[in-house]
Amino acid sequence: MEKNRANAILALASDPANLSVMAQIRAIYPEIMQAKKAGVSNKKLVATLNEQGIEIDLKGFVNTLYRLKKEIVIESPP
Repeated sequence: MEKNRANAILALASDPANLSVMAQIRAIYPEIMQAKKAGVSNKKLVATLNEQGIEIDLKGFVNTLYRLKKEIVIESPP
């Protein structure tokens, strides 16, 4: 019974509908950064995210990337 509860809680994380926009973008952050490195504009990235069901505007996207970059720096000190 306890295992079923734990599995039910863990299953929540596998459904993007249960995740915040920040969490959804965190999950694809490496791919976003790869696209940016290749020259894809933030505007195009935001349009694609919106098409994929992640509702975010350009300013929110830029702020989210900034916050995620800070997270990465904090998690991996020199």
